[in-house]
Amino acid sequence: MWCLPHPRRAGHTLVLLDTEGLGDVEKGDTKNDAWIFALAVLLSSTLVYNSLGTIDQHALEQLHYVTELTERIKVKAAGEGGRQEGADSAEFVQFFPAFVWAVRDFTLQLELDGREITEDEYLENSLKRRQGQPEKLDLPKKYLRQYFPSRKCFVFDRPAPRCDLARLDELPEAVLSPDFLEPAQRFCSHIHQHAGTKTLPGGHVVTGTLLGNLALTYVDAIRSGAVPCMESAVLALAQMENSAAVGEAVAVYEEQLGQRAALPTESDKLDSERAELCRRNELASSDRCTAALMELSQELEERVCEGSYSVPGGYQRLLDDQREMVEKYQLVPGKGIMEQERLLREGFRGEGAQLEQQMQNLTKEMRRPRRSGCVIC
Repeated sequence: MWCLPHPRRAGHTLVLLDTEGLGDVEKGDTKNDAWIFALAVLLSSTLVYNSLGTIDQHALEQLHYVTELTERIKVKAAGEGGRQEGADSAEFVQFFPAFVWAVRDFTLQLELDGREITEDEYLENSLKRRQGQPEKLDLPKKYLRQYFPSRKCFVFDRPAPRCDLARLDELPEAVLSPDFLEPAQRFCSHIHQHAGTKTLPGGHVVTGTLLGNLALTYVDAIRSGAVPCMESAVLALAQMENSAAVGEAVAVYEEQLGQRAALPTESDKLDSERAELCRRNELASSDRCTAALMELSQELEERVCEGSYSVPGGYQRLLDDQREMVEKYQLVPGKGIMEQERLLREGFRGEGAQLEQQMQNLTKEMRRPRRSGCVIC
């Protein structure tokens, strides 16, 4: 792991995680490689996959780990109402990193049907389904297209003559091949400009401390024989953060109390100071919870105003959307002690009442007799 100050974003750190290659006989078996690949997917905002030569069937077969991701990663913990098979698979795309395929020692001409093509076009053409190809051979292509909609490709010529490759780290940049340096510069520029900040479900930005705790949480799950779950990891991290916040709050409380009240003192003064701190804590928690609810319910309010739910089955769809928003709200960390109270007090009752009135009006209109004799069911 290398941590560098981000060259283009103040206050950000560029963290490079190196899996040191897959398929190393010294490090384990294929299951070990599959878990390493899953961890790389879970921990990164941009996943860079290196291969040699060209993107051919052999290269795609080497990337078979992508076909096993549904067995290695869960988005949500099993719970209320049960989850349909494939539900996690459909949600992967929301949380998975961008995918960059770096092809080293590339020797082909970037041409297709007699015309020049870009590196990205080369990748997309390689991922197309070939007519008559067995479905099993198409699986790596299928899942790459499905799970990683944001894809990019860079091809690199050999950086130096074969005789110099063993001491590549010692060579000055000036003697490296221009056909290697040019795509290398474009690759670095793309990563610096487009690699997103790592976030968790709920939109929480991952800090250095969180990244370490996240890695430990996932590795502990793998060691225990479980499948790493994003939702469970977020909840575990929230508990860690909350415990740390409580410790800090107690320290501040004791410090402030020592400054504002000379000990020993009367119990009513202690009660007064404590009540004031509790009031400020509740207010800060309430503001944080309200802001989270307003942000999460904005899209729902727009759908209600547009009448999107004023259709047969609309009310159930509203309830499903509300349930999903409550789940997202519960994943927002740092809400404090007013989390449940603000949810009950504000919740989504306004949208429900508005929709209920719309549904009543629609029902009355539908039951009104028509001269044509048509019946609307």
